[in-house]
Amino acid sequence: VLDQRKIVRHSYVSLESKEFDQALEQIKQIISELGGYIENQSVDGGNSYYSGEKYYERSASINARIPAEKLDQATSGLQSVGNMVSMSESMDDITDTYYDSQARLDSLT
Repeated sequence: VLDQRKIVRHSYVSLESKEFDQALEQIKQIISELGGYIENQSVDGGNSYYSGEKYYERSASINARIPAEKLDQATSGLQSVGNMVSMSESMDDITDTYYDSQARLDSLT
């Protein structure tokens, strides 16, 4: 029965923007508005600036937890933040682990 399976969805999105700080704040706002939170975040590079023929880039990596029913909404919302370079999705079936943990909890009561 598929509706009883416990599936965890993972979405990976790569964006680019010329307005780094603004894009980062928009991403945080989207996550928050959808009831999610940032699990971890890292920012690399200093200010983005142009020198000669080269841009010195900044980058950020954000790992966020978003309610499953709002993941598609989050992904589409991110498209408005900047140019979407790539996107991928994967899923983990944690049904066995979930029910095993539930059975252990039930046996403790």
